[in-house]
Amino acid sequence: MLREDSVRRSMQPPYSGPHRVISRAEDGKTWSIDVKGKQVTVSVDRIKPAFVEHSLVDLVPAPAPRVSVPQPAQPDATNVPSCPLVPSAPLTATPPTHTPQYTTRSGRRVHFSKPFDL
Repeated sequence: MLREDSVRRSMQPPYSGPHRVISRAEDGKTWSIDVKGKQVTVSVDRIKPAFVEHSLVDLVPAPAPRVSVPQPAQPDATNVPSCPLVPSAPLTATPPTHTPQYTTRSGRRVHFSKPFDL
């Protein structure tokens, strides 16, 4: 396991791995390990042993299975009945001529600014 010496987000683990050990230096202070397909030389202070079951060492992780989510059926526009309560003519949006006044419980009036008023 290799300790990541960087600022971590919340719930991010401090160690990555397990990584395969390639070789050890003669001084015993540095090791070469395989990190994401690259050979990286790290200090012994940044690693800790990972105890992995022997049968799991040579396994390659299988790709995640693809799951197809069924899409809901879209209604056909020709089969939708018309609603008698909804007017068939398009509505035009007209801005109000005055802004409504709101009063708080203590009697103060609240004035809201217009959106995007510069």
